[in-house]
Amino acid sequence: RIEEIAEVLFPLADQLILTPIQNPRSASLERLNQIAKKFDRGQIKNVAPSSDAITLATKTTAKSGMICVTGSLYLIGETRGVIINRSESVSA
Repeated sequence: RIEEIAEVLFPLADQLILTPIQNPRSASLERLNQIAKKFDRGQIKNVAPSSDAITLATKTTAKSGMICVTGSLYLIGETRGVIINRSESVSA
């Protein structure tokens, strides 16, 4: 399943930021890197924790660019607060 998603999304990215989540059932960074190397066309970075991955993404993505957070709902849950706080500070 991860490979199917990676095959579609990873070639579209200029940069992949891989991050582990706090869940014992999650894919390891080693596994994610193996998959990413098959399908990427840009840079691959490993960042932990997930909040730091969001920080890096916002710092390295052009204003006209897009950041896509994809993975499990656990990852969305971990990063949601950081994303909301950043969007509120940009809007202010």
